[in-house]
Amino acid sequence: MTSSDRALSDMHCHVGFMSDPAVFVKDAQNVHSRILAVSATPQDYGALKEKLFRDSREAFGSSIAQVGLMQSVFLALGLHPWWISSDKTLLEKQLQEFDTFFLETPYIGEIGLDFSSRRAQTKEWQVRAFDHILKRCADRGQLLLSIHCVQAYPELFACFEKSGVLQNCAGIFHWFSGSSEHLTKAIRQGCYFSINKRMLSSKRGREYAKAIPENRLLLETDAPFVLIRNNEIPSVSYTFKQVQDELHEVLSQLAVLRKIEVGVLAGVINKNAESLFDLKDLMQ
Repeated sequence: MTSSDRALSDMHCHVGFMSDPAVFVKDAQNVHSRILAVSATPQDYGALKEKLFRDSREAFGSSIAQVGLMQSVFLALGLHPWWISSDKTLLEKQLQEFDTFFLETPYIGEIGLDFSSRRAQTKEWQVRAFDHILKRCADRGQLLLSIHCVQAYPELFACFEKSGVLQNCAGIFHWFSGSSEHLTKAIRQGCYFSINKRMLSSKRGREYAKAIPENRLLLETDAPFVLIRNNEIPSVSYTFKQVQDELHEVLSQLAVLRKIEVGVLAGVINKNAESLFDLKDLMQ
């Protein structure tokens, strides 16, 4: 099966926020789609893994390791900056939980920094957590990272440099929102970029989507896009068809922006995603 034959790959999707992830996984497998299932916390990651194991035991066998071999939905271990605690004891617990799962998966995300007004009070703790995660990733190597960054690009690049993580791991900027200078720096450092429809709703986002090199371009939905209340993990009805419809919408807009035929662009983007999922060529 060629890259263009596959259903579109979603490089940033919160499958753990869906009320029936097992059905979502089955539908993704049926059409050979590839989904990076990012998590908000280690508990979110563990809960999704357990739910898929419990609900899909007959389909995928008794070993939880087989869930990681489905070649469709890839579980990523995350600690989203919104969920990082400013309580030292609780933060240490979160990082211990992250470390507990760390060797289970080569996919890490959602991780990063968010210094927007609603999250600024946890800046110090976010940097501590991000430094911890990047050091673990750099020491291990050959990992795929899905990265969240809002109003914290200088600090994020400083963390990258301190850890050296981009020397042996691949970074994907989810919904890039930095300056044009930050975009240039990220491209030079070998990063990838996953584009969603909200990014394309702004003039700057559309310009960035045109400027990103073809071999660094990816698609995402960030689905299900829901309001987070009190840092609770949501559970909403969302289907694989909704994800594919949104990905095709983004692909069509990108094809127009970049003046390329839709089928050709789909093949290029899926090839980029497949290379990352297969953990190929992650060294710069």
